[in-house]
Amino acid sequence: MQFLLCGLGASILSLAFGAESPLEVSCEAEVSKPAISISETVTLTLRLTFAGKHPGTYRLAPPPFGDFHLLSTSESSRAGQTPEQTRLISTVRYTLKPRRAGNLTIESATLIYMDPSTGNEVRRATPELSVAVSGKDSRPHASARTALVWLLAALLAVYGLVFLRGRKPPPPPKPALKPSLVLSLEERYLRELESLRTRLDAGETEAVATGITALIKDYLQEKWSFRCRELTTTEVISRVHTSTLPPIAAGALSDFLRKSDLVKFAGYRPRPEDWEALFDGARALIHG
Repeated sequence: MQFLLCGLGASILSLAFGAESPLEVSCEAEVSKPAISISETVTLTLRLTFAGKHPGTYRLAPPPFGDFHLLSTSESSRAGQTPEQTRLISTVRYTLKPRRAGNLTIESATLIYMDPSTGNEVRRATPELSVAVSGKDSRPHASARTALVWLLAALLAVYGLVFLRGRKPPPPPKPALKPSLVLSLEERYLRELESLRTRLDAGETEAVATGITALIKDYLQEKWSFRCRELTTTEVISRVHTSTLPPIAAGALSDFLRKSDLVKFAGYRPRPEDWEALFDGARALIHG
């Protein structure tokens, strides 16, 4: 699963956190029920707590849901004040449905943020969780599927011997028309995004940064009717919270445009991992 950029709550953080308090961060994970049947759903809750100094932007890499279907995602943030410190709690919830029965593991999610005291990137992982799923697996067993295939093959062979013996061979079939490849909106923009990566080897950093920004703006206009192609980054950020964009995409867009502007206007020479983060942010916006 792609990175989920956590821009929601960044404006609350900038107003609420004091400049002198040290940053304290915690990551918690819990499931709504430790044991379910295979027909039920379970909610995974990730709770991120920031206390003290402003951490700036951060992003959350969700865990891989190999043994579960991801049905929905929601996010909320709230700020609180105590006599000792100010804190922000951001909560992300995933509704999951098991793919099979057994003791299933939900792997760790990773919170990535910049420590304002040292300027270093910090990664925090949530603990792994287990869910006991009861009930019968609805998928047919491999041996049963194999036996069914052989039975169908034998029936087809008998049909050929009984009904086709002595008959003239049918004329060769007409070549089937090759179906046209119809790409979804997301697939089309992801292909264009990957084509921009090939220009990095030629050192066209400014052209790539300009192209990726224009591509994302075009996608948002076509997907969400958010007309921002001719707007500056400042104008986009000032209008994004009154647009039709989902809250998570709105915050991710603000963070993405700031990083892109560093390359285009500030002469910043990104490292390979910075380019990966920029392309990951673009993919996350396209995937929604």
